[in-house]
Amino acid sequence: MSQNIEKSIKYPTLSVLAVFLVLIALNLGVSKLSFRLDLTEEKRYTLNPHTIELLKGLNDEVYVKIYLAGKLPVRFKKFQRAIEDKLIDFKEYAGKNLQYVFINPTQSPKKEERFRFYNYLYKNGITPVEIEEQNVDKKSETMLFPAVIISYKGKELGVNLLQSDYRYKAGSEENLNASTKALEYELSNAIRKLAHEKIEKIAFIEGHGELTQAELVSITKTLSEYYEVDRGPLDGQLTKLNQYKALIIAAPLFKFSNTDKYILDQYIMQGGNVLFLVEGVNVRMDSLNTKETTLAMPMSVNLEDMLFKYGIRINPDLVEDLRCSRIGLATAGYSNKPEIKWFPWYFFPLLVSPNDHPINKYIDLIRTEFVSTIDTVNHTPGVEKTILLSTSKNSRITAVPLPISFRGINIKPDPKTFNHAPLPVAVLLEGKFTSLFKNRIPPVSAAGYKPLEQSKGAKIIVISDGDIIRNIISPEGKPYPLGFDRYSQYTFKGNTQFLLNAVNYLCDDQGFMSVRNREVKMRLLDKTKLKNEKTFWQIINVALPLVVLILAGLLFVFIRKGKYGKSAE
Repeated sequence: MSQNIEKSIKYPTLSVLAVFLVLIALNLGVSKLSFRLDLTEEKRYTLNPHTIELLKGLNDEVYVKIYLAGKLPVRFKKFQRAIEDKLIDFKEYAGKNLQYVFINPTQSPKKEERFRFYNYLYKNGITPVEIEEQNVDKKSETMLFPAVIISYKGKELGVNLLQSDYRYKAGSEENLNASTKALEYELSNAIRKLAHEKIEKIAFIEGHGELTQAELVSITKTLSEYYEVDRGPLDGQLTKLNQYKALIIAAPLFKFSNTDKYILDQYIMQGGNVLFLVEGVNVRMDSLNTKETTLAMPMSVNLEDMLFKYGIRINPDLVEDLRCSRIGLATAGYSNKPEIKWFPWYFFPLLVSPNDHPINKYIDLIRTEFVSTIDTVNHTPGVEKTILLSTSKNSRITAVPLPISFRGINIKPDPKTFNHAPLPVAVLLEGKFTSLFKNRIPPVSAAGYKPLEQSKGAKIIVISDGDIIRNIISPEGKPYPLGFDRYSQYTFKGNTQFLLNAVNYLCDDQGFMSVRNREVKMRLLDKTKLKNEKTFWQIINVALPLVVLILAGLLFVFIRKGKYGKSAE
């Protein structure tokens, strides 16, 4: 019997030792390997091929400083971890060329040092967010900097990682989920801007009363971070535009000649891309500052036949929308003292994106002034049309000519009159376009140039409002940021976001915008179900492991007793 007991002790000990040695060997072997398995349905942890190509092509160190550290709310700790996970993914392909560190911007006990650091962040375009937290007995506010500064070859770029979305409160769970989805694009796009050696050229067309350089300084500054931006007239030169990746025609007032139209047409036939901001109605808000009534009139800049040929028509009308900006007017207040009262101005619709196209994704409200409707034309096979911006379902169309004044602005409208379906005001056209000058004698020619009647793949965006791209100039000549509302003193960030995305899309040969459009499913807990079943799941989480442990112990004792009890007999 004693021999049996000795064997039963000896052999299990050797077996355990052998298993232990095998596990150590496997662990050492696996540690030398580098592989990852992404078992998520939407491949959440697999980077886009364009991101991988960018990271592998780095020839110097990218250093990322993340300013989200220290004591954080729980949901921001999850966001912090998501940022680190994404950078770990990046490092798999960038190797030693990517380093990162988390920094707590509020850690210094000295107020002067903290404010000096805040100023450094502000100069790099980083803005803090105030997060309200509900504690047991009171509310508290925390200032956080969910942002990074990326350095590469002596250049720095600040990136705010918290997405701006009018639908969600900053720092809410929905807002953080949207921001988590956008992490790959925001980080890789910033690295691309710093590492991109070949800079594409774009141009604003002049010569037809387009917006001035001062009125476009805000968007020009933003676009200059990505492109070399030129301005100039067409000058009757047929091949002048070939050097540009995209053209912008910003609110022309005067008619295009047939020569200029032909030059634009042939640029598109060569595969060129154009952003048209053409208004269907001529009316300016500034006129109401000097007179009681102004007249909205149809406007033509002789581009109608060209745009119609490509598949679009801008209508000579105005849209009124209950979702609109407000304006402040001086009224007689208490004791006849003038005071400012705020009224909705239905001619200034606030636009939102109706879909998740790469241009539209994660943008804020867009401010417009006197916008017209757009019709898509169905006689253009081979051209895909996507509505990028539209009015709300509480809108209506107003015909012109139309006298416009502030009379009756204080009268509440009848909602039944604002019952039109969402109206398109910005449309993307993609595909192969037919030339307006097909089977016609060209108005201008160049040596060795053969006119094209069918385009290569090209992209056109048409917006029926020029004010969407115009920054206001103060009486002192100071340009305000694009989207600035002189009445509310609020800046609508959506204008810059939308236009930058639009130009990026027009210039995007490598499909980098597909990174932005990538969809990652965030599987959230059902808060209602969680609240109703909280006690049940708490009991399951606490009691079930104990029950399993006790049953396992009893089973082990039972098996051991049966085994060694027989041996003893």
